[in-house]
Amino acid sequence: MKIQRVIFTGLFNWVATFSIFITLMFLPFTKDSLMLQNLFFVIAIAIFAYVTAALYYKNGHTGNGLAVGLAHLVIPLLMDSIITIPFILIPYGSSYQEFFTNPILLPITAEVLVITYAYWRLKAKASFSN
Repeated sequence: MKIQRVIFTGLFNWVATFSIFITLMFLPFTKDSLMLQNLFFVIAIAIFAYVTAALYYKNGHTGNGLAVGLAHLVIPLLMDSIITIPFILIPYGSSYQEFFTNPILLPITAEVLVITYAYWRLKAKASFSN
């Protein structure tokens, strides 16, 4: 696994998800509906997981899909701990505990792992075996 590449794609993942998160907080039709925010967020995360997997494996880079997917989870969660929670959520009355115990976090983490692993199995790994 290329460490620099996985860090870059993990940071890209965080910037993309952070942008969607902020946008959904302030859009008139989603700002008052946590259910709509979560729905759009889950869809966006699926797209970003696919894009970051494609970016990572572009040009023949290798690395186990689960390890890359885990890095694509850890890096954004670390960035959320450093930036999103203290500067965005805590001023609105949230907390670290509320963020990390949010029920939507588990499906999102599973989604990132499954999509990255599936991309690796179906596209990246298949191209190396041909």
